[in-house]
Amino acid sequence: MALGAWFIGSALVACGPTHGVGSRWKSGGDRSGTLPGIDTSELTSRERSEWWAAVNDLDAPCLGQAASIARCVSESLPCASCRPAAEFLRQQILRGQPRAQVEAAFKLRFDPSAVRAIDVKDAPWKGAARPAVVIVVWADFGCPFCARAASLLDAQVKARPDQVRVVYKHFPLDQHLAATDAARATVAAHRQGKFWELHDALYAHREDLEGVMIERLARELGLDMARFAADMASAETRAMIERDMREADALGLRGTPFVHVNGRYFDFAVFDLITDLDGWIELELEIVAGGSVTPRPRPAEAVEESAGEPATSTRTPESKE
Repeated sequence: MALGAWFIGSALVACGPTHGVGSRWKSGGDRSGTLPGIDTSELTSRERSEWWAAVNDLDAPCLGQAASIARCVSESLPCASCRPAAEFLRQQILRGQPRAQVEAAFKLRFDPSAVRAIDVKDAPWKGAARPAVVIVVWADFGCPFCARAASLLDAQVKARPDQVRVVYKHFPLDQHLAATDAARATVAAHRQGKFWELHDALYAHREDLEGVMIERLARELGLDMARFAADMASAETRAMIERDMREADALGLRGTPFVHVNGRYFDFAVFDLITDLDGWIELELEIVAGGSVTPRPRPAEAVEESAGEPATSTRTPESKE
């Protein structure tokens, strides 16, 4: 189902630049404070001190709020991202993450300048018709990590069918010989309304992708084979795949899967798709529900990611090199 020119966004997109995000921790002051709605009972005394320093040192990630996260939450300032940001920092510190890792994760998750707008015109999608959370994934049908991620993203759509949408974009890797043919096949299937059916079948046969297998799967789905073959070979299909790949390259893709959530890069060097995606979505839903600001996406200069995750850990996406 085509969406037309559609930009990824939520209330978070409307937030403006922060003032020195991740710049410092305060060394003095009261470290035993609490904030409304944040349960710090699991934190040790040392962890609570680190969290209190973080919420006081890091600025509220909203335009016009020259206040710390702590002040934003305690005074109920009009920034829907503040309480989720405080909760996010609590979770990071509870995991024992070092300061540099906490700051890096916070910037990726809440810095407004990290949000990218993505044109997903003609891209296949599934899930919510009016989504609060949009996950864009660039993937390769020969990539084992992408196959694992596809199942994890599908689970998110099934768990939140009225809130989450997954959008697929192509990035076939050179080292997977049949990946380009598989990508072309799914574009052709999309034109007959069977993208996701062939998508799932191709991942199920990922280790046996060749022309005969792709054709057999297409026949089993009841596709018009003459039209399918013509669409696979068309210049328009090739151009669509190349467009997806250029978008991903512009965003700095280094491997597949390449994922963005509401315009934010889900960096596998910092986050894990298995353990972190659900919490990310929960906080995003809180931001969207609590926000009353009109989304303000950046110009269509960047893109988002695609579905995929490693078989055991998403921290090692398959390189395009």
